[in-house]
Amino acid sequence: EYVPDRLKTYDICLAAVTQHGYALRYVPDHLKTHDICLAAVTQTGYALKYVPAQLKNYDICITAVTQTGSALKYVPDHLKTSDICLAAITQHGSALEHVPDHLKTYDICIAAITQHGYALEYVPDHLKTPDICLAAITEFGYALEYVPDI
Repeated sequence: EYVPDRLKTYDICLAAVTQHGYALRYVPDHLKTHDICLAAVTQTGYALKYVPAQLKNYDICITAVTQTGSALKYVPDHLKTSDICLAAITQHGSALEHVPDHLKTYDICIAAITQHGYALEYVPDHLKTPDICLAAITEFGYALEYVPDI
């Protein structure tokens, strides 16, 4: 952050993001490469926020959400696959909020609420089966708030 742009080199930027992924925010765009961005999201998935759109690919996105599930909100919709969404919710169940509706299957939803019962909030009503609701409140009692009325 405090190094003037004219003194920033590839090696300095790589060292910075390897230590603190958020440092990607201060890397000049012309120095943001696949390797620097991958190093940043490996350190913290939230660094995906600072990866330029043209560099976001499957490898960078899956690495980011595996490290920090809620980084799914920074994955472009066209890259949100079942694999990426499952990796995200396995790491942080509430990432289900950012899973596109067409990918919210029973398996994805049960995986999310098993990790964090409060994710029941983001389960579509037609998938809120008795077993999903029971699993959610077993994991986190306050998920009862999102059990539909019968």
